[in-house]
Amino acid sequence: MRGGGSTGNRNDISMVETYAGEWKNDKRSGYGVCERTDGIKFEGEWFNNKKNGYGVTTFQDGSVEEGQG
Repeated sequence: MRGGGSTGNRNDISMVETYAGEWKNDKRSGYGVCERTDGIKFEGEWFNNKKNGYGVTTFQDGSVEEGQG
């Protein structure tokens, strides 16, 4: 697992995200789970460090968005 230290929102330096999943050429690629300290979680497919393909996003309030990205 690689994680910590990176911020997903460049305007909020206190927000940290962790990523556990597949890597290719030191970039998120394949299946992985990204969780942020602000309570948002994305579980699904990545390519070249970006969400790509099917995934599920869970928001702070517990609502879920599912589908192709």
